[in-house]
Amino acid sequence: MCLDAAVAAGEATAPVFTAAVVACARAGDPSAALAAFRRMEAAGVGADVVAYNALLGALATGGDWEAAWAVVSSMRRANVSPNDRSYNALLAACARAGQPARAMEVLARMEADDGAGGGGEGSGFGYAAPTAVSYNTALAALAKAGDVVGLQAVLDRMLARGLAPDGYTLAAVAGGLERGGRAA
Repeated sequence: MCLDAAVAAGEATAPVFTAAVVACARAGDPSAALAAFRRMEAAGVGADVVAYNALLGALATGGDWEAAWAVVSSMRRANVSPNDRSYNALLAACARAGQPARAMEVLARMEADDGAGGGGEGSGFGYAAPTAVSYNTALAALAKAGDVVGLQAVLDRMLARGLAPDGYTLAAVAGGLERGGRAA
């Protein structure tokens, strides 16, 4: 493989490893993405936020919320600040895994920190205010569970922050209302 050749030649840089993680994610193989990331660590190549986010995207696709949560926490231990994409991938992993309570915990921490980095040492949170994508992903998690009350609460919080609903917002709310037994 190309990655093997780059490693053997001593030319495997963070972007090379990140490309391998992304390729594995696009192939639908989160395990291989994690293996490529671990290989980067073993080679002593420092991961940046782009590499971590590529891994988080792969884990989100697979719905592995526990591994995604651990990755976000490890970012902080490695002095790499998670950004909104990091948290949105964590939210997506929670949504795909049917873990709306975990998604709400992530969103609440993002709201509490509001980009101020107040997540506390070792918490794995801080430095990223929620975006419309964050709210839409949280809404998707609640919609999957048919949690109509939660949908309304998160939609209200989104609007209170001045974020405009979009097609994803409306689709999540409509789907949640349908699953919750209420007409959309």
